[in-house]
Amino acid sequence: YMACMGVTFLLLRHQLPFLFNRDPEVIAISSQIIFFAAGFQVFDGLFVTSMGALRGAGDTRWCMVVSILLSWLFFLPLLYFLIFHFNFGINGAWCAALIYITSSGLVMFARFYSKKWLSIKI
Repeated sequence: YMACMGVTFLLLRHQLPFLFNRDPEVIAISSQIIFFAAGFQVFDGLFVTSMGALRGAGDTRWCMVVSILLSWLFFLPLLYFLIFHFNFGINGAWCAALIYITSSGLVMFARFYSKKWLSIKI
């Protein structure tokens, strides 16, 4: 479902903003942001599903620690550098969000795929 939404966002990235605002500048900026949001959809789905499965299996501590570390030690510094040091503005913010959710989704999926959660005693 999330992949379908991502493809829909990608294919309609110029038309979707037009539904809410007719300003050409807003549509141009929105179209760039929707490009990042399209990729975000797929990896957010992977992240939420994998983390939900791990938490349901009792691997809650690992999920919490990894989420905190990736958020505070990876995402926030990346966000800061892309916006303020490289002057990427809103595109930098969405790029950082896409990189963060991609990393988080892949890390959670790798943990689930490793089956280490099978040995957890609840």
